[in-house]
Parts: sequence; C-alpha cells; structure tokens
Amino acid sequence: MVTVKASSRPTTSSPADHHHVSRWAKSEAFFFNQGANLAFLGLMLALNILMLVWGTYEFTGTRFVTDSDILRVTLPIARAGGRVVTWNAALIFLSGSKYLWTWLRQSPLHLGFPIDNVMPYYHKMIAWTIIFMGCVVHTIPQVINYATKELRIEGGPIWLWGDGLATKQLLVTGIFLFWIFAGFFMTTLERVRRTTWGFRLFWVAHMISITCVLPLLIIHGTIRGKPILMYTASLPIAIYIVDSFMRRMMYKTVQAGVVRFQAFGGEGQGGGEKVVELILRSSAYKYRPGQYAEIQIPELSRYEWHPFTIASAPNSDNTVSFCIKALGRWTNGLFDLADTFQGGDVEEPKAPLSMTVNLRGPFGAPAQNYLNYRHLVVIGSGIGVTPLLSVWAYLVRATKGLVKKVPPPSTSEFTAPSSSFISEDMDLPFDEVAEDRLLACVDVNAVDVIEMDRPFKTLRGKLAYYASTLETMTVNICLFLFSLFVEVTVFSVWLFGFGKEAALIQIIASTIALIIFGSKVALSLVVYGGRYVRSLVFALEMGIVLLDGAALATAVSTRHSPSKPEAISYFVFYGAFIALHSVRIFHIFYATARPPHTEEPTRGVDAIHSVTGIWVAKKYEDMSFAAPSLVRTLPGLSKVFSLRLFATRDKEEDLVHRNPLADHGPDHILTAGRPDWDALLAEALEKAHTSHPEGDAVGVFFCGAPAIARTLQRTAHKVTAQHHYTVRRATGTACRCRVLVHKENF
Repeated sequence: MVTVKASSRPTTSSPADHHHVSRWAKSEAFFFNQGANLAFLGLMLALNILMLVWGTYEFTGTRFVTDSDILRVTLPIARAGGRVVTWNAALIFLSGSKYLWTWLRQSPLHLGFPIDNVMPYYHKMIAWTIIFMGCVVHTIPQVINYATKELRIEGGPIWLWGDGLATKQLLVTGIFLFWIFAGFFMTTLERVRRTTWGFRLFWVAHMISITCVLPLLIIHGTIRGKPILMYTASLPIAIYIVDSFMRRMMYKTVQAGVVRFQAFGGEGQGGGEKVVELILRSSAYKYRPGQYAEIQIPELSRYEWHPFTIASAPNSDNTVSFCIKALGRWTNGLFDLADTFQGGDVEEPKAPLSMTVNLRGPFGAPAQNYLNYRHLVVIGSGIGVTPLLSVWAYLVRATKGLVKKVPPPSTSEFTAPSSSFISEDMDLPFDEVAEDRLLACVDVNAVDVIEMDRPFKTLRGKLAYYASTLETMTVNICLFLFSLFVEVTVFSVWLFGFGKEAALIQIIASTIALIIFGSKVALSLVVYGGRYVRSLVFALEMGIVLLDGAALATAVSTRHSPSKPEAISYFVFYGAFIALHSVRIFHIFYATARPPHTEEPTRGVDAIHSVTGIWVAKKYEDMSFAAPSLVRTLPGLSKVFSLRLFATRDKEEDLVHRNPLADHGPDHILTAGRPDWDALLAEALEKAHTSHPEGDAVGVFFCGAPAIARTLQRTAHKVTAQHHYTVRRATGTACRCRVLVHKENF
C-alpha cells in the first residue's frame, strides 16, 4: 500500500512546473466534459435533419405534381420547416416537464445524460428552433406563394377536415402563429427581459404560447383529415399533463413569513455587489441541502415565480434562506424594497411582518447528491456560493463533535511524491512482473487509457494499451456521431431513390464500425480472457458487433438491387447498433463518474472524511452577505473542514488587517488572487488516497460561471491523470482514485 501525503503548496495561481500531460488526458478531459452534451446535440440535429428530409420528400417527385415552377421550389421548403416545427413542438413538452427531470436526477441517468442542461439550455434551443423554422423557413416560402397568387384563398369554411386544401385555414392560423412566435422571440432577448416590463411581457408571451400555440398548430397542420402534430406530440403532451399534475400534488404552494430581509452592497451599503438576504419561516416547507425553490412575492408581482438555490440547511426553526443578487428588473426591485425598508440600519435589520412570500418546490440540483462521497469540494463563484452555504451549514451542524478521521497506516516505506511536482527523470520500478500485476487488477468494466498509457515491455501490455484506446470516450463519442450522421445520410439518399449509392455508404460505414469494435473485442479477449467474457462490457460490445455485422451483411447482399424490405432491415439493424452503442457510452460515463463502491453499509455524514469549501468573488466586500455566517461556524470546527476564500481583484496588503480567518488556523484562509485549481484538486485527491489507497473519489460540486465549470472539468481529469501517473511510477500498481465534477450553472 502506498500513502500519498498531502503536500504543502500554494493555492493561488502561480507558474507550476507540472509534468507533461498526454494527448489522451487532454482529449478525454474534453469529451468527459462535453461528450454527453455533444452526443445529445448531435442526436437532436440528426432528428431535425430527418424531419427536413421527410418534409422535402413529401413535395417532390411523383408525390406532388404541379405546373407551377414556384410551387415546385417553395412548397418542399415550407413543408420541411413545418415538419421541424411539428417535431420540436413535441420535444418542448418533454423539456418542460420539471418533475420528471427532478425525479431522473436521483437515478443513475444523471451520470451519463446532461440533465442539468435540459432546463433552460435545451428548452431554449428547442424554442428557438421552432421560432426560426416557423417564422423563416416555413413562412417566407408561403408569403411568396400568396404574393404571387400561386396559392389562392379559396372560399368555404375556414376549417376543413375532409379532402381538399384549406388555404384560408392555413393563412389565418399561420398569421396568428407568426405573430405569436415573433412576439415571444422578442421577449426572450436579454435586454428586453431586464427592462421594467420585460419579464412580465415574457411571462404573458409564455402563457399565450402554452394556451394558444398548440391548438393553432393542430389546426394549421391538419390537412385532408390528418392532424400530423398529434401523431408526434400525443405522448409528450400526456407526459407533460401528468408532470403538471404531479407538480401540483408534490410541490404545493406554501406561504412563508419573513424573518429577515436585508440588503447588502450598493452605494448605501459600503459598495460591492447588490445582494438581498431573505430568510423565511414555514413549518410546512421541507427541503434538503443543495436543492432550489421557486418564490413569489406579491409586493413585487402577483404572477411571477423565480427560481433560487436555497442557501440554508434544514433546521428546527423551520427557516429557509435565500441570497439573491440584483441583476434584472425583479431582483433589483427586491433589493430596492429591502433597502427602503431597512432604512440604512445594517446592524439591526427588521423583518416586514406584513409581507408574505409564496414558496414552491423544492426541486433537484446537482449539489443534493453530496453524501455519495467521502471527500467533498464545494465551490461557488459570486452568488453561486448558495449551494456551498447550504451544504456547509448542514454538515457543520451534523458533524458536531466529530474528530478528524485518521488515515490507515502505510504498509510500505515509500511515500509517493506530490502529483504536482513529479519529475520526469524518476526511475520507474515497472517491469514485466509489475505489468502482469497491473493487468490482473484492472477493472475490465472501466479501463482508463491514461492509466494504460505507459511504455509496456510485453506484447500483452501493448495490446492492453491498444484496447484501452478503443474504449476511450474520445473514440466512442466520435464514432457515435459518425454513425448517427451516416444513418441520416443513408436514409436521405435512399428516400430519394438512390438505392445503390445508399448501399455503398452503408457498406463503408458498417465496415469502419466493425473494424473498431471487432478489434476491441479481440484485443480484450487476448489480454483479459475469461474476466472480459464474464463482464457486462463483453455482452454490450458483442451485441454491437453482431448488430453491425448483420447490417453489413444486409447491405452487401442487396448492393446491386436493394428492395424496400431489405433497406428497412438494414435501418433496423444499424439503428439498433447505434442504440446499443449509446448504452455502451452511458456505461463508460457510469463506470467512471459514479461514486466508488464502498463496503460501508450507509453513506451518512459520519462517513465524511474531508470537506473543502471554496468561494471565489471579485472583492471581499462582495462576500459581506455570507462571509460572517461562515466565519461563525469555524470556532471548534472539526479538522475535517477547510474553508478557502479568494478575492480575485483585491491585493494581499488590503486583506491583512481585515482577515476574519486569520485566527482560525491554516485550514481556513482568505487569499487575494485566483485559485490554483490544479493544487486545490490535487490536494483533495491526495486526501482521498491517504484515507483509501485502494481507490476513492473526490466529489466536486460547483455553482457559478460556465467558464469556471469548464476549467474545473479539464483540471479534474488532468489532476486525476497526474495522480495515477505518480502512483504507478512509485509502485507499478494501478490507482482508482479520481476527481468527479458536478456543475450547476446559474
């Protein structure tokens, strides 16, 4: 056993002489950070392309005969845009099902699917797609058709259920939809939403869209008795209705009294960013640390609900706290209300007893899964500190009297050097015996290419490295996207009657996939033998090989004269191959991102070994709304905890005489400058290795700016690679310790 000591090192950015990180570490860091998002966006793009192709196909060839040269061009374009609108109208109901995504967050799905991006990122993307395709791609060709009188407004009723082309129905509903979409788009613009009436207009436009757009789309798309929208949207609409019902049942609106209502920052409060601390009391509102809630304040608006992360922990006083930064119209109104009521009395702010606040929720967020880890790093930037405040308050209260856990004694006289200061000239005690020992203990369900990236001496070791490269997230995400768009291309080419060309593309694509997965299976069989055969990975990869082989055989046998049934067989086999490949990718995410297995029967606060709280703000004045409450928790605090505050735009000499952490020991610091994320995460990882050298994980929970989230993801994978490199150079054995980042962007 090797003990890695947590070295003493600076925690602010400085030029550190880190050893070389391989191209695989950089590539894997990117794809573990963005891979799931790229795969989902690729899937969305592929499905939208299929809708475009389908819509175009409906008005081309013998399916649509006209003497008009204009209609031959405009109608396929208009129908293509309409089909994309129809498809995305179904998806937007799924993305808006809050209860569904809150429930799924508690399942293993959150490890491999970007649930945190569903609302609002994917929701907005789907809405913008509907608006662009409806107002531009679909509308412009139809305007041309009516302007040139190629489409004439027929007499008769506006609603036509039977045969025929109801141009009046299309025109009237199309005009309504255009103006609703255009108005909704204008209210979504940032500069509009932050004006006095902007958010109210946005809310009204949202309500109009929900209540009016769906019926109009159904009428607009129903021609010759076929309501196309209902074919695709019936199930999503049903899910959304059930979801709304569950939200009403599970998340009842609760009235809460105001305990504290205080404004911080601004010109009247000593400068700094404007933040409101709002403490409410309600015995009926139950929540967990790390969750968020929606609040409504009738004094500001009777109809607007705004989501905010809860900044407190459950307590016997039945209080729930929020720290809200003044950014837009509503939050600035809240700050002005607090500032006016406070009347400049910062020391003794009073609560407006007559003011009530409505609460709804709570809803799930990444930070609520913090107890899955024995080592925690909770990070907040700016107002994103609220999850840190909630988790920190809960753990401090729950671990009162807890002594610092003593790491197990080392059974080796060697102590691995710090992973940040490893020298490339160190001798590597790694011979053929060490290679065999490493390969014998590798988990075949989660082989890391960075762990295998070394100068193997034996043929078996080299084959193991080649097999690990084919299991990387880099290769799998790229192959998934390649297969996805090849399938779209083949379907599009085949649909328009180019069967032989489609068959040729099928053969090339299937052969490439078969070479990659066939090689992976063969290499793994040689290296790991029976252990690989008995693993879940073998079942998944053999299934992929068989499905791809069946698709290839179908394409080869029908390459000269492919018939419709044979083409459908290929699409079924290749589609099943893509689906199983997506399961394999999820398994890679799950195997590497799940908290490690522990023999402890439960994972409560008594299992926590270290908690590091990190808060990054521009100036120390910007921390005034929460820093005092954090400092009050430090006297007598267990050595398990460490608090690091970083004021990026302050100077060290400005903080010397007002450092509230100076008397609380070296584990708690206030520093001027930016954090050195490499050093901070490496220190946390070394603590994890010290307590559990066989393998443990550091759970990093971040809320704040997306740029910092991306930096943390890259740094986490790099630090993990450096740590594995350090341990294997020291002992020749594998280490399963790792840093896992969960991000929540505001």
